Amino acid sequence: MRRFLQILFLLTLTLQSYSQEGNRWFIEKENGNFGFIDSLGNEVFSNKFDMLSEHYSCGLVSFRKGSKYGYVDLTGNIIFKTNKYLGEFSENLLSVEESGRFYYLNTRGEKALELTKLEIPKEKEISRVSNFYSGLALIALKDNSSEDLLYGFINKSGEWVIEPKFQHATSFVEGVAYVVKGNKNYFMNIKGDLFTQIENEKDEIWQEGESDLFDYSEGLALIHVNDSTSFINSKGKRICSRMFRRAFKFSDSMAAIQLNDKWGFCDTTGKIVIQPQYYVRSDFSEGLAPVSLEVKEDGYMFNSYFIEGFIDKTGKTVIPFQPNISFGGFENGLTKGRRFIYENKRYIGKYELFYMRKDGKKVWSEIVKQ
Repeated sequence: MRRFLQILFLLTLTLQSYSQEGNRWFIEKENGNFGFIDSLGNEVFSNKFDMLSEHYSCGLVSFRKGSKYGYVDLTGNIIFKTNKYLGEFSENLLSVEESGRFYYLNTRGEKALELTKLEIPKEKEISRVSNFYSGLALIALKDNSSEDLLYGFINKSGEWVIEPKFQHATSFVEGVAYVVKGNKNYFMNIKGDLFTQIENEKDEIWQEGESDLFDYSEGLALIHVNDSTSFINSKGKRICSRMFRRAFKFSDSMAAIQLNDKWGFCDTTGKIVIQPQYYVRSDFSEGLAPVSLEVKEDGYMFNSYFIEGFIDKTGKTVIPFQPNISFGGFENGLTKGRRFIYENKRYIGKYELFYMRKDGKKVWSEIVKQ
């Protein structure tokens, strides 16, 4: 059961991580091709590439065809090619490292900003650069004689706006960055003002994997203490005394929280408004959240299967629960779903990929092999 839950959890994260832009949604085809549809379910393109990123950023999506990589626009036209995957754009710029040189490309694939003239302190060199957020990009400098890093921020002219003086820093989220200076933790605004000191030294600000961003949303940040999770506001104060087993950042004024093995939701005061009763974490978007329940029945793998539907912020079921389905959140009126196909209570390695409106009607679907 645990392994099945892990797989389902990863599938749900994948569904929820896609970002819709320009009325385009990612699709997989039965023949193994990838593409996008528009909001009416019309396939915009679906047969040109071996691999596509699942979301657009700044009007572009990355592709691979054979040994070549690059970026295409909303209609599938190739804008420029590269020799490797470079990442995703932010604020119409993309950070690139090439043979120890750092620069930024614009959405036409042209070098728009080089850092050759950036003033670097003596005995330091650039270690890595981030994309731009809130008009600023995080730059990490390393010491030639040690592994220590210093962090600062540049503007789009390639000039220091906030000098490299931090032992650790994140990129800005909603105009706020988390920094460490003198072994003390702070929140900082885009002017470089350290406006809040996080006084509890045991509080660990959460960063997801190798991302430069931290989990800050709607004025609240995730903190971790002794394998438990809670929230602090921009003043560094916890919004509630309760610690959760796990939690995720706020979305649509609600945050998914886990107690024991079940998931529920709290509001921005930390009050649990939907009691933990669901399997698999999800997020609210456009007033709805996909949630799942386990149904016990002999004959299935682990003698159970899952049903999933949508609830509103009161916990009321809005879109009925259905078996063997995994949904993503709604984006501009559509949700992406996968219906896993079973025969004689056994999964046969195929699923229906589909997009559905809030009235339950599908605008596009295709049967895909796992």
